[in-house]
Amino acid sequence: MKITREQLKGIVREVMTEESEYQTFFKKALEKTGKSIPQMSDEEKKAFFNKIDKAWKGKGEKRESVNEAMNLGVLPKWIFDDPNDFEEWYDSGMELGKKGTKLAPFSKSDEKKLFDLLQIWTDSYEDSRFGGGSKNDVNNQIKQIGKFLKQKGKVIKESVNESLLKEWKLEVDLGKVNPNRFDRFVDKSFQKSFKIDVAGSDTNRVIIGRGKDDSEGISAGFLADKLEGQFGNKIKMKIDGKPLKFRGL
Repeated sequence: MKITREQLKGIVREVMTEESEYQTFFKKALEKTGKSIPQMSDEEKKAFFNKIDKAWKGKGEKRESVNEAMNLGVLPKWIFDDPNDFEEWYDSGMELGKKGTKLAPFSKSDEKKLFDLLQIWTDSYEDSRFGGGSKNDVNNQIKQIGKFLKQKGKVIKESVNESLLKEWKLEVDLGKVNPNRFDRFVDKSFQKSFKIDVAGSDTNRVIIGRGKDDSEGISAGFLADKLEGQFGNKIKMKIDGKPLKFRGL
């Protein structure tokens, strides 16, 4: 069968896109190890490339679009507390209540429509705060945005492999620090702000995050600096199993 020029262009575009995605994927996985390729031993190189190969093969199912209308119940409730919260959620990637799911990016025209609605909501919200409008006006604008998201929103899922590559773990040995004092510092508000999950009991805590001081949240290193600044050398920490030295921040 003869391939047309347009078909050939399409094939070339697909190959170039996949190559670019692989380079980004490879770079993120390498950053996760904390080493460059020349710094790795032969065994480390073998393990790293085997992991990359296995993860990349599973990447074909990285994103799966759900074509039916989105259920508003999957939206985080806090995004409708005020317009600033909604905008923060949007800028952070529109993650949904179920881990590993988020909304697909909107087209330019739909994004404009959404932000027009957001501006009207912001105006109504400010009027309501200063006595110039009613709470009903605010609620009506929230309903309009919810209606828009239900009509236009498409849910995408990340593969387990990609999620694992992004995820980091910070282990904290509290030592002589009062656990209640530590838990007050990393309270629900703190966890929400930096997009982390904290678990553990007694004098041990495990903190899971997925960011690198980007839209996905705080990095493990930045969080470790904050904890050291608060508790000094009274605590001991590990990032992905590697002990951290006290730096006297």
